[in-house]
Amino acid sequence: MPIPQPIVRPPAEVRDTRRLTRLITEKSLELSNTTSELTAELTRTYQLNVMEQKKARRELRIMRIGHKAFVRNVRDHFGIKCRTEEARGLFLNWLEDECLAVQALDTATDEDD
Repeated sequence: MPIPQPIVRPPAEVRDTRRLTRLITEKSLELSNTTSELTAELTRTYQLNVMEQKKARRELRIMRIGHKAFVRNVRDHFGIKCRTEEARGLFLNWLEDECLAVQALDTATDEDD
C-alpha cells in the first residue's frame, strides 16, 4: 500500500490564504455587521468559492467569540468595585498588562498551513 504524500500548495496559494486570514481578522472588528453580511461582502469582493466562504464564516465566528471572551474578562475586572481612583488605577494597570500580553502573542506558531 503506497504511503500518502502531503499535498504541496504553491506559494501563491499560501500567500492568498494568509492574506484572506488578515482580511477576515480586520472584518471581524466591524461589529455593526453580522457574520453572514461580512462573509457575503468578502465573497463579493474576493470571489470566494464555497469552501473559502465556509472557512471565512467559521473564522469570523471564532474571532468574534474571542472578542466576547476578552470583553467579558474586562467587564469582570471593572464592574462596581472600581469606584475609587485607586481601584480605577489598578484596573487600568491590569488592562494595560492584558493588552500587552495579547499583542505579544506569537500567532506565527499557530499557523499550521
